[in-house]
Amino acid sequence: MAKFVIPTIQEAKEFATGIGFSTFNAGKWWHHYDANNWYRGKNKMAKWKSAVWTWFYDTEEYREIQRKKSENASISRGQRQRHGNYIETATEIKLKEMRKAPEWAFLYWLIDELRPEIKANLKSRKS
Repeated sequence: MAKFVIPTIQEAKEFATGIGFSTFNAGKWWHHYDANNWYRGKNKMAKWKSAVWTWFYDTEEYREIQRKKSENASISRGQRQRHGNYIETATEIKLKEMRKAPEWAFLYWLIDELRPEIKANLKSRKS
């Protein structure tokens, strides 16, 4: 295991910004651990990035992000359940229309290559 290297305040700030922790006070975080001789509880710190994540998890900002993700996931799940067949049918109709337009021939071919299950579905419905 690599030896722990104390990060600079700037390194901590850049890391926090990179993970989306916009309210992170790098100076406060750095001085907190510096005052505790870089210990987390009873143990010497091994990974400072984990300590930044821990501070992020304890913020209202993080809880709000998780709440929004949860709302979006439940909306999407509900929409898929209500409109699943509609979306599948609309996709098939769109593919049939695209086949008629010569300028869309390449795109239709590409969709066929990427989504063979749609192609199989179209063939099975024609039978």
